[in-house]
Amino acid sequence: MQQIGYQPPLNLRRRTKTTHTHVGDRPDLEEEELFVLWTNVKNKLRVPPVMSVTVDVPPVVGENEVFLASCLAAGAKPQAEVRWNTDAFGSLVRTVTNSTQHANGTTTVVSHLLGVPTRAANQQQVQCVVNQSALVTERTLAYTININYPPQTVNITLSEASPATVFLCVADSNPKAIYTWTRVGQPWPQSAVRAEGDTLHLISLSSELNGLYTCEASNPYGRATGSQYVHVVSNTSAACWVLLVIIFLIVAAAAAGLIWYRWKNGKCLWSSFMGDHQFEAQSQVEEDEAGV
Repeated sequence: MQQIGYQPPLNLRRRTKTTHTHVGDRPDLEEEELFVLWTNVKNKLRVPPVMSVTVDVPPVVGENEVFLASCLAAGAKPQAEVRWNTDAFGSLVRTVTNSTQHANGTTTVVSHLLGVPTRAANQQQVQCVVNQSALVTERTLAYTININYPPQTVNITLSEASPATVFLCVADSNPKAIYTWTRVGQPWPQSAVRAEGDTLHLISLSSELNGLYTCEASNPYGRATGSQYVHVVSNTSAACWVLLVIIFLIVAAAAAGLIWYRWKNGKCLWSSFMGDHQFEAQSQVEEDEAGV
């Protein structure tokens, strides 16, 4: 007897009989009925999809419309339904959905989210929603849009959180920038300055630190540079300025005191000065008359 290649599950197997036909042996009608029954059961089986959200090539600012994300519902039976929630983007994005049927009766669905990559779109949240009869409830897959762009404007600020003199270099970029500090014209004293990533530490302040410092922010997509001029006043210069200010204040106070004293006694410097000159002029006139 010739054996049939397709074997139904054990719980569907039954004893079979053979009948003789004109030529050779063949399965009887009961086995054919079982085969049809198992085929019907197999066709009614439901297979849930394997789901994921990815992007093959990370988008870059400056490109035209590209895939921002792709939602996959693979190997499902029956075919899964895939849609997007894109409230953060509104009409700025659109979707394209493709499906592929496999020999085993399952179907893979891929839905692409397309848009123009911008800095504002970076780190925005979207959701891929998958619905299929083998799932108890529809599945929601959250995804954060990741868009690459070069460093933008570099800002250098003085840190207020540190008691020491520390400058911070900040530049918006994705991925994060690598920071490089330099002093224009000559290197800084290694014992007095330390650079650590986006921070520049001035360990000991002296006039030898004076100069123009630059911070360059770079990533695989570009670079940008900012600058900060540092001027440290030496202790000797500071003492001289303090002494000069004190002397000025003493002189100003003495002058103010003298003016106040003369005003208190009913005179002012100008009236006293004019009175003396008037007396001298009158004496000169009297002498002239006596000579005549």
